[in-house]
Amino acid sequence: MNLTVIKLFVLLTFNCLCLYAQESSINESFFVFINEFSNNEDFQLSRIIFPLECVSWNFEEDTTVTSYVKKTEWAYNRLFGENHEGFTVFYDNFECEFQDTDQRVLQWRGFTDMDVRFYFKRTEGKWFLIKYLNYDDTF
Repeated sequence: MNLTVIKLFVLLTFNCLCLYAQESSINESFFVFINEFSNNEDFQLSRIIFPLECVSWNFEEDTTVTSYVKKTEWAYNRLFGENHEGFTVFYDNFECEFQDTDQRVLQWRGFTDMDVRFYFKRTEGKWFLIKYLNYDDTF
């Protein structure tokens, strides 16, 4: 009886470890995610952590303003121009691969003062927008 219990315990432990390894290795591709996020309004709403922290710049008072946007207040944002054919990516290596981290920042940076950022975090294998920063009054 004890041997059967031990075998069952080992088998269950092995199965749990295998399932955990499969789940932890199934991470959503950021490129697939960002394409769907920018082109599908319903998907975008489902992948934002609300209330969303939004940081902006008050040009009149020359100060940072932080607000929190509710789901009902969010305006769909296509992220990439009207043609949606692609976007510029810079890599820090010749293999054109990102380091496997759970964080990404998409930044629109101009040659003047434009600075717009979208902060994404991967949670349980899925990407979510967790913060929005807009220091540009035209974006």
